[in-house]
Amino acid sequence: VGIESMDELRRRLRENLEQEAARAEEQRQRQEISDYLLKKADFPLPQSVVAQETQRVLRQMLGEIGQRPGASEFVEKNRETLLSNASQAATTRVRLSTMLGAIAAAEKIEATEAEINAELAAAASYYASRGEKDMTPAKLRERMEESGGLQQVAHEIRDGKVMKWLLDDAKA
Repeated sequence: VGIESMDELRRRLRENLEQEAARAEEQRQRQEISDYLLKKADFPLPQSVVAQETQRVLRQMLGEIGQRPGASEFVEKNRETLLSNASQAATTRVRLSTMLGAIAAAEKIEATEAEINAELAAAASYYASRGEKDMTPAKLRERMEESGGLQQVAHEIRDGKVMKWLLDDAKA
């Protein structure tokens, strides 16, 4: 298995556990910042944007549910709950993204073309590994430009950078 000794196995396990603990702690801190921001600001949201995000959340939820046996019955039985949960999640996402966007504008934080290209390359590689052998970053970019998804990728990168900036600022 590529491990020379028990000491090496212990070292690798310890490193993996430490990395996982660090990721979990960073995620906890991000959630704490998100919760704080959401509590501090209540403002009206454009319903068209919330509706678009609700559709995106619902597609994601249905994609996850669709992998399980009995998915159709579950969706039919829990339709109203799924719609309500998707709507609440979308409202939260749009509100948080709007606030992070305002912070990004004030601090001049943007997604760079290199960051967008790296994200597209990673996504294309994922799709290729899932059976879409002809998927390339260029094809994915073209597809996303047509659907408006490229802007979504840029916003997600920007929001991640703002969240990192907030974490770093809170630690300073």
